[in-house]
Amino acid sequence: MKKTFIILLVVCLLIAVGCKKDPTVKMWEVNSEAELMKAMKEGGEILIAKDFEVMRPVFVYSDAKLDLNGKTITYSGDDNERIFTILNNVSLEVKGKGKIVSTTEKSLGLFNVYGNLVIHDGTYESNGICELLGN
Repeated sequence: MKKTFIILLVVCLLIAVGCKKDPTVKMWEVNSEAELMKAMKEGGEILIAKDFEVMRPVFVYSDAKLDLNGKTITYSGDDNERIFTILNNVSLEVKGKGKIVSTTEKSLGLFNVYGNLVIHDGTYESNGICELLGN
């Protein structure tokens, strides 16, 4: 009986340890353009905490998982830019209900993809050309 209890305890601990998130992955709660820029530079798991506007293109320098969390990121910057540029050998994974919107008159779209882009969910709107540009 004692041996069974110890084995069960060890199994429960192993399951608990296996379910923990990787402590080396940065976790971000983003409320503004500046916070999004910093999070995309350093990478990690990024949760959009409220709707906000982006006036400059966002460069994805490190692997990132972006959770739209039911919020909207609206780009209203330069007509000749896309919202996100994913650099070589970098991955951006987008999940969660929410929107990425470009409101510029002649928008070139939403993503420049030179690395990897994985979209699981969300709504994407652009007034201009809706295309992915990259390799």
